[in-house]
Amino acid sequence: MFSVFLAILLPLLLFVVATAWSLFRNYLSARQVGLPIVIVPISPENPVWMLLARYFLPIIQYIPFGNGHFTRFCHIGWEFDEKAHAHVELGDAFMFATPGKNWIYLCDADAVHDIVRRERQGEFARPVELLAMLDVFGPNISTMNGVDWQRQRKCTAASFNEQSNQLVWKESLRQGQQLLQYWNDNSDPDAPSTMAKDTRTLTLDVLVRAAFGKSFDFYGARDQKTTSGPLSYRDALALILENAILILALGPHNLKRLAFIPRLRQLSNAAEQFKQYMLDMFEEQEEHVKEGKAQGNLITSLVRASKEDKLITQDEVIGNVFVFNFAGHDTTAHSFAFTFMLLAAHPEVQEWMAEEIRQVVGSSDTLEADYNMFPKLVRTLAVLVSHM
Repeated sequence: MFSVFLAILLPLLLFVVATAWSLFRNYLSARQVGLPIVIVPISPENPVWMLLARYFLPIIQYIPFGNGHFTRFCHIGWEFDEKAHAHVELGDAFMFATPGKNWIYLCDADAVHDIVRRERQGEFARPVELLAMLDVFGPNISTMNGVDWQRQRKCTAASFNEQSNQLVWKESLRQGQQLLQYWNDNSDPDAPSTMAKDTRTLTLDVLVRAAFGKSFDFYGARDQKTTSGPLSYRDALALILENAILILALGPHNLKRLAFIPRLRQLSNAAEQFKQYMLDMFEEQEEHVKEGKAQGNLITSLVRASKEDKLITQDEVIGNVFVFNFAGHDTTAHSFAFTFMLLAAHPEVQEWMAEEIRQVVGSSDTLEADYNMFPKLVRTLAVLVSHM
């Protein structure tokens, strides 16, 4: 009995000792920098903690040592809760000392700009070991440094142009009208809509149309149903993005091994179907490029770079498709969700924006609003930028 107890306790004890030693070593290193230090006992990049933090933090806050910096900073999204408070208290720059790595947080625009410039010149290297999990579907621009990063950036940059912006504008108007109609038609109190899920769908539909040439009509949260059959490209991607942290932490291969768990089986199927869609889309765009029918979107640029210029592999095409979806989806969807909720709480700002929109758009049908109107919407842009 004692040997069983020791076999369980010893690895746990060794883990705690190793964590404490790493934290102490990193704290000594942080002291040499001279910035204010916040000790965070769990690394922000720890994938297991990313998944479990929301379940444990409500309990930890009732433990005597659990209050303070632990519950304040030791979870994803603490920046939104804190807003400017941390920098007001600790200064324009401060450090997290953690068992994994030390992190520096800045709120000085000139310093951030200088770091980004130096990173592009090769003076700062990205922490590829932290970003390696983003290689889940293949190598991509987010996990590259130096010459490889420049090569992949060259392949993707061409698709971000005014033609793409016009397509985003047009599809956003269409999706926005469908979302508004969906909310107006929601008369069933037992089937309420969900702001976060609906803005995720809106954002994904625009992203898929602009980047990959696939068009879908909007459907809301209360219409989404779990299915064991084949998923559409949009639905497979939506399921992957909603569970991105879990997929990044486990990886597709481990998901397949754990497919006896219903939720993981569903994610594994979605990951496999998404990759197959990507392969099919690659072949489809390859034919379009050969026939001169290719559109100027992200997938076309990547296929052309792969087949004509030989700058990027097929795995890198799929990897970049995933990472652009991952990077662009949640950020935009969350910005929309918070903007809508804050506008609902401040009707005077709504009216302030509406006044400008009525003046710029006039009597035109919303779907016919021209892209040239976009830079004239100064108030609307100001409200959105303030929540980005």
